[in-house]
Amino acid sequence: ASDVYKRQFSTGFYMHDEPELYITSRWIWTDPMRVLLSFRKIGYLLFSTFPSLGGFTFLHVFHSSLAALTVMYSYKLIRKLGGQNSFLIFFILGLQPLWFTLAFRNYTEFLTALLLVLTAWNHFNKKFIYAALLLSLSAFVRQENHLILGLYFLVLVFNKQWIAAICTGMFTFLHNLMGFVLTGDYLYLPNKVLGFSGSLDGAFPKSCLLYTSDAADE
Repeated sequence: ASDVYKRQFSTGFYMHDEPELYITSRWIWTDPMRVLLSFRKIGYLLFSTFPSLGGFTFLHVFHSSLAALTVMYSYKLIRKLGGQNSFLIFFILGLQPLWFTLAFRNYTEFLTALLLVLTAWNHFNKKFIYAALLLSLSAFVRQENHLILGLYFLVLVFNKQWIAAICTGMFTFLHNLMGFVLTGDYLYLPNKVLGFSGSLDGAFPKSCLLYTSDAADE
């Protein structure tokens, strides 16, 4: 039934992942453990819990609002750095709120992009603690950002911003603590990441387009 529901609202742009996250974010009210133990993109699931109650259309508008904020702070950031023709950012990114279908299919990227721009904005305004917390939150939303988070940690250490450097691990620590409370595993997050990575070993030998094409044929 879940697959039928996902297929009803997705034309297969990216393997129905986006409707699945929409459905999962609504489970917090009926099956919270199932959501809290979904370690990948859990930050997005929690963040979209209330917007998802408004249905697909409201979630589209919500994502579009995030895109609009990203445009605004991108403009402010370019002006801060003394960039020329900063108004062009409105033409480059300003159309995002109109891409309602894309706004849904990209799910975590709109929130992640906003958090990254806000991180840069706070960094260049020398608000390093806020920047560290926002970047840590972005890694909570999308785990791939831990790579950027690690690099930023080194930058903060190099600049002797000790408190901010500690703050880069805030949401990762809270995530692992939550997992420990729920499962009793002290190394909940590392074990989850290693287990998931092991399950994917050799699972995707083809490129994304070929994989999606073969999946459609099946």
